[in-house]
Amino acid sequence: MSWYTIDHACGHSRETQLYGKTSGREDKVAYMAGQDCPQCWGAKKREAESKMPIAMTVRTNGLDTDPVGNIMAEIILTGGTVPRKDEIKALGYHWAEVRGGVLSMLSMSAPDKAWIKTAPLAELADATSAANRAMTADAKALGITQIKNGIGPLDIAMAQKGRWFVFFQPLGFFLFTVGILAIIERQPVDIPEADYSQLATLDSMVDYLAKKCGSA
Repeated sequence: MSWYTIDHACGHSRETQLYGKTSGREDKVAYMAGQDCPQCWGAKKREAESKMPIAMTVRTNGLDTDPVGNIMAEIILTGGTVPRKDEIKALGYHWAEVRGGVLSMLSMSAPDKAWIKTAPLAELADATSAANRAMTADAKALGITQIKNGIGPLDIAMAQKGRWFVFFQPLGFFLFTVGILAIIERQPVDIPEADYSQLATLDSMVDYLAKKCGSA
C-alpha cells in the first residue's frame, strides 16, 4: 500500500492510494497516466451523451399493476437528455434505475439510470387513449422520431402464445438443459485439493450439530 502522484493525459494530477504488489502498482500507475482524470473523463462522457438523440422505449415486465389491476408499462428516455432535463421533468418523468431481467439482477455492476414514466399498457396500445396521445406528444416535444418497444418477459410470453419456442429450437433447449444439469451435478473444484484434516474437522462438526439438533 502506498500513495502515488498520477499525471494524467489531460494534464491534471492527483494523489491516489494503491494496494497490492509493487510491480502491480507500477503497472496500474502507468495505465492511469495514459487516461484522463475522472473529472475530465466524466465531462467528455456527458458531452458525448448530450450530442446523442433522445430515444424513447416502452417496456413492461407484466408484473407491475395499478390499484385497478391494469398492467403498467414504463416509458424510458435515454440518450442526450442532459441539456433538456428540466423540460423532461416538466413532462412528468423522473430519474430512476432501469430495471432489467434476471441477468441484470445478478450483475455486480451498477444498474443503468434513465428518465422513466409509467402508464397503463392497454392505453398505450390504444391510439385513441389519452396516455397514447400524451406519449406521442412527449415524443414530438423532445424531437423523438421513433418509439421502440423493449423486449420484456411479457413480450416473450405473448410471442409463445401460438407455439413454444422450444419447438423452433430443440437443439438449443437440449444443450441448455445439459449445461444446467452439468453445473448442478458438478463437484466443487476445491474438494480434490482439500486437506484431509479439514474434511475430517468438517465431518465432526456436522455430526456434533446433528446431535445438538436431535437428528442423529
